Amino acid sequence: MADPIISDIFKFVAVRPADLITPPRSARHFIDDARTRTDEGQRHLKVLARTLASPQRAREFLQQADRATLVPLEEGRDRLLADYRAQPASDPLPSFEQAGGAEELLGGQKPEALAGQAFDLIYAAWLAGADTGRQMATPTAALQLLHFLQRYQAQQLPDVQAAREALLARPLIYAGLHEFITPPPTAAAPPTAPSPLSQEKTRLRPLFEEYATTRRLLAATRADIPRKPLAAQQTGQSASQQLRLSNLVRFGEAMAEQPPTATRALLGKLSLNDESSLPQANRVLQQHLTGLTQQVLANQGQAVRDLVGEYGFTEIGTLIPGLTPPVVEFPAQETAADVDMSGRLRPLGIGDLIVVKQQLVAYQPGEVAHIENVLQGEFRERSHRMLDRSETILFQSEEDNQEAERDTQSTDRFELKKEAEKSLNEEMNVSAGVTVSSGFGPVKITAKGDFAYKTASEESNKNSSTFAHEVVDRAISKVQKRVKSERTDKTFHEVEEINKHGIDNKAGDGNITGVYRWVDKKYHAQLYNYGKRLMLEFIVPEPAAYYRASQQKRAIAGLSPPTPFRDLAGNELTPADITEDNYHIFAGRYSASVEPPPPVWAYISATLEQSGIVDGVTLSKSSKELIVPDGYVLQMFTVQGALLWHNFPQFTFQLGEWSWHWLDNSHAMRSAQATSGFVPVDFLNLTDEPLAPKGTLVISIAGYDVNAYAINVAANCLRTPAKYQTWQATAFDKIRTAWQALQTAYEQKVAQAEAQAAAVVIEGRNPAANREIEKGELKKLCITMLTGQHYNQFNAMTRPTDIPAQLPELKPLEALAEGRYIQFFEQAFEWTQMTYLFYPYFWARKANWLELSNLTDNDPLFAHFLQSGAARVVVPVPLEYSEAVLYFLQKNLPGQTVESKLWGGGQPPTLDDPEFKSIAYEIRLQTDDLYGATPLEPKAAHSWDFTLPTTLVWLQSDSSLPTYPVTL
Repeated sequence: MADPIISDIFKFVAVRPADLITPPRSARHFIDDARTRTDEGQRHLKVLARTLASPQRAREFLQQADRATLVPLEEGRDRLLADYRAQPASDPLPSFEQAGGAEELLGGQKPEALAGQAFDLIYAAWLAGADTGRQMATPTAALQLLHFLQRYQAQQLPDVQAAREALLARPLIYAGLHEFITPPPTAAAPPTAPSPLSQEKTRLRPLFEEYATTRRLLAATRADIPRKPLAAQQTGQSASQQLRLSNLVRFGEAMAEQPPTATRALLGKLSLNDESSLPQANRVLQQHLTGLTQQVLANQGQAVRDLVGEYGFTEIGTLIPGLTPPVVEFPAQETAADVDMSGRLRPLGIGDLIVVKQQLVAYQPGEVAHIENVLQGEFRERSHRMLDRSETILFQSEEDNQEAERDTQSTDRFELKKEAEKSLNEEMNVSAGVTVSSGFGPVKITAKGDFAYKTASEESNKNSSTFAHEVVDRAISKVQKRVKSERTDKTFHEVEEINKHGIDNKAGDGNITGVYRWVDKKYHAQLYNYGKRLMLEFIVPEPAAYYRASQQKRAIAGLSPPTPFRDLAGNELTPADITEDNYHIFAGRYSASVEPPPPVWAYISATLEQSGIVDGVTLSKSSKELIVPDGYVLQMFTVQGALLWHNFPQFTFQLGEWSWHWLDNSHAMRSAQATSGFVPVDFLNLTDEPLAPKGTLVISIAGYDVNAYAINVAANCLRTPAKYQTWQATAFDKIRTAWQALQTAYEQKVAQAEAQAAAVVIEGRNPAANREIEKGELKKLCITMLTGQHYNQFNAMTRPTDIPAQLPELKPLEALAEGRYIQFFEQAFEWTQMTYLFYPYFWARKANWLELSNLTDNDPLFAHFLQSGAARVVVPVPLEYSEAVLYFLQKNLPGQTVESKLWGGGQPPTLDDPEFKSIAYEIRLQTDDLYGATPLEPKAAHSWDFTLPTTLVWLQSDSSLPTYPVTL
C-alpha cells in the first residue's frame, strides 16, 4: 500500500469569547511604575525625562549606571523560573521560604528603591534605541522578581502557573515621558559622497557635451547655406589674365554665430577651422559623430538613460536597450522606495489555529463517462491527423543599368605644298600698290608695283614638300553599370502527427461493449489544533505580480527571439527611424546588408582648354561634362580661368543659365554686367525650387584674339530630402526583411520544439509545488509590509562580471548582519501555517485587468493566485516570540532603525533562551505537517469523508453497468 498523502484543505482561527481584563489580571501580567501615582514620583520622572531627552544622553546615562545591585535579582528570577517550569502548572505553589525567602534575594535593600532604579534603566534603554534588548534584560528581570515577591506576599499566586506569569510579566513604559522627549537637533547633514549614479553621470557628461556640439556643428553643414554674391578676382599682365568666379561658402560663414571656446577646441581637435569647406567639415563631423555614438552605446544603465533624456538625443534613444526615445517624454522609472512601516500594523489578536487536514484514501470509479459498442464482425478505425506547416518565401530583386557613350573626333590638317619652278626667265614689273586679301583661312598677300621684273630663268626642278599633320582624337567612353541584387529565401517546415485507433471484432464470437468510468478521489478530513498563536493580518496587492513577470522572461532553452522590430516606446519602426547615424547598428542587429547612405555633399568638375590660337581668329567651344548627380542640386561652384591674349580680346564664359563677360577690347574684366547681348543670372538670387540647377550644365565659351585658355569648373552639390528619404525607405525594407527572416526562423524552431514536446503532455504543475510558489510570494510581500524594504540591501555576495574567471565571494561582515535579520523573520513567524485568501482581479491595477482575467491554470487554486488583484494573509506567531514581534511593530523612536528592533533590540536567542529554535526543530516543522498539532476530540465528531471528481477515465473490466444504493 502506498504511503498516505496528507495535505491542508484550509486553515482558520478559532477566536474564543473575549475575557474582560480585570485589574487583578492586569496586575498579574504587567508591571507599572508605582512612582507615577505620587506627586513626588512624577516630579522625579519629569527630571529624568529631561535628562534622557535625546538618544545620545540616554546612552551616556546607561554607561554611567551601576547595575551591581540588580544582578542578584536577575539571577534569582532565572533560578525561580527554571524551578517553576519544571513543575506542573496546576500544582499549588510551594512555600517560597523553602527557596530562601525574600530577604536573601533582596540583600537587605528596599524593594521600592530597587524598582525605581530598574525602571530608570528601562526608560533610558528604551530612549537610547540602539541595543535596547540587551540593555533592558537585567532591569526587566529585576522588576519581574520584585513583582513576583509583591504578588506572593499579597497571596495572589495560587499555583505554579500564576508564579510563572508573575515572573514573566512585562514592565510598562510611563506615557508621560513622551512629553519631555525632544527630537535630536536637525543639524546640517555632513556632505555625503556622491552616489554611484551621480558619479557615472559626471563621468559621461563630457561625452554627451561633445556629442551635442558635434551634432550642432553637423547640422550647420546641412542647413540652408547663406546667400553669398559671386566674388571676382583678376590677376595678370597685359598679355595674360587669371580670372576667378566663386560663391563658395566656408564653414565659418555657415555657422550662425561665433562658436564658444569649447566648440573651438573641438574644431581644433578635428583639424577644422573657419576656412574649411562645407563638404570637408560635413565628412569629418559625420565620422566623429559615428564614433561618439559607439562610445555612448558602450555605456548602459540609468546614467545613460537620464542623460539621453536630459539632452534630448532621439537618435540614441532608439538604439539603447531599456531606453524610451525622447520623442516620447521620458517617464520616470517607477520604483517603490523603502519606507518606515513601524507603528502602522496592528496584530489581529490571539486565537487557536485550526487546520483542516485531508488524506487521500483511494481512487474509485465514478459515473459512466462513455460506452463503446462494437458489433460482431465489425472493424472500426479512427485516424487523427495533425499537421503543422509553415512556408516562407522571400524574394528580392533589384537591377540598375546605366550606359553613356561619347564619340568626339577632332582632325586638324595643315598641308603646305610648295612648287618652285625656277626659270631663268625673270620678269620684273613695278607698280605702286599693295593688295591684301584675307578670309577665314590662310592669309594671302600679293605685292604689285609700277615696275615689273621678270626673270626668264626656268629651272625644270620641282621641289614638292608636303607636310601633313593629322591629329585624330577619338575618345570612346562606354560605361555600363549593372547592379543586380537578388535574394531568395525558401523555408519549408512541416510537422505531421498521425494517430490511429482501431477496434477489430471480425473474429469475435459476440458483441463487445466497453464501459468507461470517470475516476473519483476519496478523501478523509480531520480537524487539528495547533494551539494559540498571535495573528498578524495583511492585505497585499497582486500577489502573483512577480511570478507573472518572471514567466514572461522565460524562453525555450537554446532559443532567443530577435530584438523586436519596434522602437523603445513599443511603436513599430518606420523608415524615418533609420538614419545615417544609426543604420549600421540596425543592420548589425538583424544581419542585414544595407548600402551606405548617399553623401550629403557631392563634388563635380569639368575642364575647357585650348591653345595655339592665332591672332584675329574667333573661337567658341562647349562641354557637357558638368553633370549634377541625380538627387542633388547645385549649391556652390567656383570657376577658375587663365587666358593668354593679344591685341583686342573678347571673351565670354557661360555656365548653364548664367554668363559672364570676362574680357572686352578695353582690357577690363566684367563679372556682373551684361555685354554683347548677354544677360547674367546670379544663382544666389534664385529662390524658386524648380529653377534649382539639376542634370547637365552646359559650359561654353566664345572669344576673339585669345591665343590660349584653360578653365576649370568645380561645384558642390547638396543632397535633396527626396534622395535621403529614398535611401531610408530602401534601407528600412532591407532591415525589415532581415528581421522577418530571423523572426520566421525563431518561430519555426519554437514550433518544432513545441511539436517535439507535444508527444507526452502533462499540463500544469504539481499542486504541492504551486502551494510552495504561492506561499513564497505571499511571504515575500508580507515581509515587505513589515519592514518597508524591498530587499535591496541584501548584498553579502560579490557579483563578478567575468564569471567564471572570477567567482562570487562572501562578505563576512555583511553576511553576519544579514543573518540576524533573516533569522528573525524566519523563526519568529510561522510561515508554514500561513493562511490566505485570494481576492478578484478588479482590485489590481486597471491596466492589468484584461491580462489577469484571462489567465488560466489546471490547478484552480493556482489560477486564482494568478488572477488575484489582492490577497488576505494571516500569519501566526508562536507565543514565545510574541513579545519580540510586538516590540518590532512599535513606532520607531527618532533615529531608530529596523535592525535595532530585531529580537527586542538584542541578539538572537541562544541555547538557554526559551525562544531558541534548533535546526532540527525547523527541519521538522517544514517536513512534518502534523508537528505540534493535536486532533480535535472526539475525532469521530471532527472528521468526515468526501469525494472529488477528476478528469481521468477508466475502462471497466466488464460490461456491467453500475448500481447505487438508495441512501436518501
